[in-house]
Order: sequence, then C-alpha cells, then structure tokens
Amino acid sequence: MSIGIFGESYACVGALSENPQSSWTCLLGESTDVFAKGGISLLWVYNSFLDNYTKYDKIIFVVPSFTRADHYSEINSYEVAEKMLNDRSISQEKYDRAKIFYDYYKHIQNDEVDGMYATLMIDSVKRLRPDTIFIPANDYLSSYGNVKVTRCHEFVLLQTKSLFPNQPRFNIWSYYTEKKTVNHHFTDEINILFAAYVRRALNGEGWQDWGINNLAPVPHKKPWDYYYERSKK
Repeated sequence: MSIGIFGESYACVGALSENPQSSWTCLLGESTDVFAKGGISLLWVYNSFLDNYTKYDKIIFVVPSFTRADHYSEINSYEVAEKMLNDRSISQEKYDRAKIFYDYYKHIQNDEVDGMYATLMIDSVKRLRPDTIFIPANDYLSSYGNVKVTRCHEFVLLQTKSLFPNQPRFNIWSYYTEKKTVNHHFTDEINILFAAYVRRALNGEGWQDWGINNLAPVPHKKPWDYYYERSKK
C-alpha cells in the first residue's frame, strides 16, 4: 500500500532531526511519500495534494491552522510576529518583516473569511479523494461535519503531561525549545502512539475522537531535557 502524506510540521520530519526513522510517518510500515513543510499554510498543502493525489492508494491530510498567511511560513501567527518584535537580537530586515505580518494578523486577517476558504479547500479534497484521512493540527473546521476529532496538538498536551507532571497544561513552546531529538513536535514514545492511531484510521476506523485527553501519562525512557531546552529570554 502506498501512502501520500500532506501537511505541515506535524507531518514534516525536521531537516536537522537526529533520528528521522523514529517519526510516525516512518513507523507506519508502508511505502510513504511526505509532502510537508513546517509552518506552512493550508493553501500550500492543498496545492501539493492537487499535484500528487492520484499517485497513492491512501491519502493522509494533516490540516494546518487555517489562519496562516499563504506566502511565508516563518511568521505563521500573530504570536510569532509579536515575539519577534520583542526580540532585540534580530536584524532590522527580520524586524521589518515581522512588523508587516504583525499588522496583517492584527488588522487584516479574518477568521470568518479564512475559514470559508479553508472549508472550500477541504471539500474539494473530499470530492477528489473521498477516502482521505483528515487529521487537524489545531483548528476545527465545519467541513468535518460538526463531529469532534482528535487534533495533533492533543498529543502534544499528553506529551507535556507525561514529561512535566507537575505542570501538565502549560504551553510548552512558550518556555522550551525543541532539540533535534524531536520529530513532528513529538517524542519517540508519542510518535509510536500517534502512528498506532494512524494505522487504525488506515485500517478502516477513520480518524476520530480518540479520547487522548483522558489517557494517563505515557512513560518515557528519557527525561524532558533530552527533548527540550529552556528558551533563552
């Protein structure tokens, strides 16, 4: 069985990863091709799908946040732009670019309009490949038929609960930076767990609400500092 995987960072093996074979895309036990890029927009993923969807027996579509700007992946949210503006170490060129995107996300970007475009793209994918397995990264779209399904970010929350049991609900990316030991934002153990659910979806169960938030912490062989380092202020 051949699988085409389309998406953003949750599907993209980092170019600097020390162990890419531990990523969930490599653990499926099937022939897979990955079309993904960190921080990218839904439009980019959709266009990659259009160029390649006829080549594969199965399609997995990891849906990025629908609010991301279409043409630049480094600054993909208001929060990222704001953080860059407060970073005194960046160059003037990066500061100017961050200011442009800060103003875009604050004054121009519109959730209702972007949600409409996103729904149209998802519906188009469904028409072309009704068997597509959609896995939302963060956002929920009405195109899922008002049925709650598990988001990739819920696995990150489980991972945080597992590595930091005394502070399980904080936003890990606000305080820590991922090391090269992380794939798809996941530890080795969470990649194994994620791959198991993807295999269930491929075997006919579809992607659904797996109840990840109710799972007990996942035992990890390595401590948190194997995967993360404290962000520099």
